[in-house]
Amino acid sequence: MMRTAQLSLRVAIAAMLMAADVAFLDALTWGATPSAFAQLRRDGRARWLQAQLHPPAEPRLPRLPRKRRSTR
Repeated sequence: MMRTAQLSLRVAIAAMLMAADVAFLDALTWGATPSAFAQLRRDGRARWLQAQLHPPAEPRLPRLPRKRRSTR
């Protein structure tokens, strides 16, 4: 009986932590996604937030082609 109570308590704590992480993502993003949740769980809140605030300096979008100058 004691093991069942301990297991139930662990499950309840894990559920509360997961709900807190989802609320954290909802507050800081456009909504929690499975991939954002997985990254948050993998990296932890501090590292995840640091990565959001300081993304890599590399360009994320391809450069637009240069417009040709008119030769008229």
